[in-house]
Amino acid sequence: MARHDTPARRPDPSVGSGSGGDPWSAFGYLVAGVFVYGGIGWGLDRWWGTGWLVAVGVIVGAALGTYQTWARFRTPEEEPAEQHPGSTDPDTNLTGEPRAGGLRSTDDQTQ
Repeated sequence: MARHDTPARRPDPSVGSGSGGDPWSAFGYLVAGVFVYGGIGWGLDRWWGTGWLVAVGVIVGAALGTYQTWARFRTPEEEPAEQHPGSTDPDTNLTGEPRAGGLRSTDDQTQ
C-alpha cells in the first residue's frame, strides 16, 4: 500500500503563549496604523496645503493600532451564570425557576 504523509500543521497562534497571539502581529497593527493614517494625513496636507494633518494622522493611527491590538489579543472574560443563591444547577435562574431555553435531556428528567 502507498504511504500517505500528513500535511505539515501550522502552529496555532492561540496555543502556547500567555497573551494568546504573536507579538509581531501586535507590532504590525501599530506600525500599519501609523503608516496608513499618517499617509492619509500627508496626502491631505499636500492636497489642502496644510502642515498639521500628518501629525493628526500619526496620532490617530497609533490610537487605532493600539485599539486593534487590544481588541485582537484581549482575553474574553467569562460572565458568571445567574443562579439562585445556593443552587448548583446551571439550568436555574435567580428565582430557582428553569431558565428559558435550558431544556434538559430526557435522561435528566426521569431521575
